[in-house]
Amino acid sequence: MKTATLNALVTWTESCEAKSAFILAEERLKSRSRNATCTITKYAISLNEIEDVTYDIYMKAREK
Repeated sequence: MKTATLNALVTWTESCEAKSAFILAEERLKSRSRNATCTITKYAISLNEIEDVTYDIYMKAREK
């Protein structure tokens, strides 16, 4: 497999993992309280509670 293709696949995979972490954190916030205001602090706390998230994926999810 060519290096460029491999790099593209790695980047795509990391992007998908970051999106998944973002969605999971968002769902945790929603499940805690349907009436709660979504804030950056609450989002960050929810994201921190997700286990097995690498630093790179964590930072990408924070950027989203």
